[in-house]
Amino acid sequence: MSYPRDEFDEVDENTARRGTYRAVNADPAKSPKGAIPLVAAGVVGLLIGGAMYVYAPRTASPQYSASTAKSSSAPASASASSAPAKASASASATKTGLAESISVAVYNAAAPAGSASGAAAQLTGYTISETANYTGVAPATSVVYYAEGYQSQAQSIASKLGIAQVRQATSDVRMGNHEVIVILSSDYTGSATAAE
Repeated sequence: MSYPRDEFDEVDENTARRGTYRAVNADPAKSPKGAIPLVAAGVVGLLIGGAMYVYAPRTASPQYSASTAKSSSAPASASASSAPAKASASASATKTGLAESISVAVYNAAAPAGSASGAAAQLTGYTISETANYTGVAPATSVVYYAEGYQSQAQSIASKLGIAQVRQATSDVRMGNHEVIVILSSDYTGSATAAE
């Protein structure tokens, strides 16, 4: 029930009250009980944000992607030792047709200027994610390195570029996020031996 304001509503809050007056409505927003759900929601939000801050950068890093790829290929390598012919057939079946989805880098180690971009242009159908000068020690001859499971793509790339050496990458070769890297040395002429 609502009443119009009158003289009894004008009682000073700081004096001793006498007579009839209406009670002051408590503001629920200023009540400590009303703040508990807000504080709890804030704490939960901070915990989730802190967990994502710690976890998300690790999953977005190239090292995490590489370790995930290695751990997923570990069972394939274990089965390969027990049944080499069967494992290689299944591995080639799973990697076939993925040329556009693998990452290829082309580096110029000692070839003439512009060789890396020229070689990259010849690799139609592949995702060339980097062309640059090679920062390591230049090999004696041009070479195509591949990560485990990508030998057929490396062979195809080598034949397109006329490179004879195709090797599986070891721990000494910095592959980065690439499945195949091409290092062009002074023997690279820029002409492919096999036209495709």
